[in-house]
Amino acid sequence: MRPPPTSVSHRPPPNLGQALQEAVALQQQGRLREAEKIYARVLKALPDQFDALNLLGTIKAQRGQAGEAHRLITAALKVNPRAPDAWVNLGIVLHALKRDQEALESFDKALELKPGDADALHQRANALLTLGRAQDALSAVDQVLALIPRHPQARLNRGLALAALERHGEALAEFDGALALFPGNPAARYNRGISLFSAGRYEEAVAAYDSALSIAPDHVKAWNNRGLALQALNRHDEALASFSRALEIRKDYADAH
Repeated sequence: MRPPPTSVSHRPPPNLGQALQEAVALQQQGRLREAEKIYARVLKALPDQFDALNLLGTIKAQRGQAGEAHRLITAALKVNPRAPDAWVNLGIVLHALKRDQEALESFDKALELKPGDADALHQRANALLTLGRAQDALSAVDQVLALIPRHPQARLNRGLALAALERHGEALAEFDGALALFPGNPAARYNRGISLFSAGRYEEAVAAYDSALSIAPDHVKAWNNRGLALQALNRHDEALASFSRALEIRKDYADAH
């Protein structure tokens, strides 16, 4: 979600305007429940207040209430369809709802209104990766990195796109780059393991999965893929222990059977 602005863009009456500014400040501080109550109060008085609709929608999304977030942000965009931040927020919610083609259209709309916006480009790359359009995702990520060279998530996404294109050596370099910027990123460590495994570097893959599991010990796929790498090394007892651990965490995880 886009962070809340430092000021509201659609001025309500003074008393509600002050309340809205207070809600924005609370949301910036992570005090979501308090901010949510104030946004609801503003909307009771002014049902079409753009900022309250949009920002309450972002709180709902943060709480995992994607359907309600979608309703609120869509309502905000009916009030002001030329707000690029709201289009980005809508796209993020649509991505959470697994409606990635629509998410992509939302990010494209944001970029039409605000060309070169790094966040919209970054989120667009996420949607393209989910849609299996790795080459297009790579192009989008390169645009992000031209704007923000030290963007760790973009480095990770570039690695994911390269891996999907089976360019594992280049992917590995990107995962290493992501980890240099954000050493505690379990996704970069995990995906590094996948590229090492694909390159036949099984010992290193096990070490990469161990590294991911040191941060995210319940990462089911890491336990499963660790088992596959151990199996490739003929370390079958250890592989079985990894598969068993994956099943302990998620009993219905079919790949570990």
